[in-house]
Amino acid sequence: PTYWHVKDIALYDAIRMTIGIRGAQHVQFTRLQVKGYGRLEQGNGFRVQQGTEDVRIAGCDISTMGNLDNANAIFLWRNLGQLQAYENNISLLGVTARSDGVFSGPGRETPSGMTRDSEVWGNVFQEISDNALEFDGTTAIACHAFLNTSINVFMDYSIQEGPRGPVWIYRNSAYASPEYESPAGGGAGGAFIKYGGNGAGPYYILHNTVIKDNLLSADGLKRTNSGTHRNQFVKNNAFRQGRYIYENSVTLASESDYNYLYTVDPGRFVKAVSKYSFAAWQAAGMDIHSVSVPDAMLADPAGGDFRPLTGSPLIAREIGRAHV
Repeated sequence: PTYWHVKDIALYDAIRMTIGIRGAQHVQFTRLQVKGYGRLEQGNGFRVQQGTEDVRIAGCDISTMGNLDNANAIFLWRNLGQLQAYENNISLLGVTARSDGVFSGPGRETPSGMTRDSEVWGNVFQEISDNALEFDGTTAIACHAFLNTSINVFMDYSIQEGPRGPVWIYRNSAYASPEYESPAGGGAGGAFIKYGGNGAGPYYILHNTVIKDNLLSADGLKRTNSGTHRNQFVKNNAFRQGRYIYENSVTLASESDYNYLYTVDPGRFVKAVSKYSFAAWQAAGMDIHSVSVPDAMLADPAGGDFRPLTGSPLIAREIGRAHV
């Protein structure tokens, strides 16, 4: 299909996938209700694959629940890029195994690969057992994730298998409700960004607000697989974590500054070859203008209201960036 627009319909209880797209161009899905997919076997809300280019998924309500595996809401596989997913509500309540909000799987080893020129913005991700959004593969080029909200998500963003970049992750918020129990159990809380494999970047991590100090093992930026990601710019963020701010992710060769950085675990602030306290991290030349205080004086962080109150140490601490 070419130049299709599907809108204002409800699709419930698909046995496997609800909508499968192959070899399509310039297709738009607007205000759909896609609920209860994958009832009998592994499935997705949307599966976009093999040669598909320029797909827009907007204003949709995408959800399923139950003990399902790989129940990704939007799943991309070897397509040609240019995905726009915006202003969707995505919820995977009770789905406990390896399921993402938006997953863009291995792409072709060419500059025209699958996640090229993709934008994911203005979405609300809730109750997701793996990643809200994963950019995966060397063909993640010129990708943007912005103005998204993650609530009770294990890993908010994942950059895997050496994306070439640039990748922008900016003006997003993430928090966990007091009653949330992560799928890892025992208070484990994943991370805001998970890195894996080598990547040249650049990666721009800017203006994000992450409040997960109620999860005892929640990290800010975390490397889970081998390899090193280079050319990182981490500026103007607020990270309040249960464990490390950066764990084997941000190195001394990165740019990290003008952030609010706080962890409730005083023995685990930054791990980058060695362990650093906030003072030692600054002495190494990192986050010179950043602030680390127990109370950032935010309006209602547990309820998702991150506005700084009068007198907050976060006011007027940022620096202008040309990347956004």
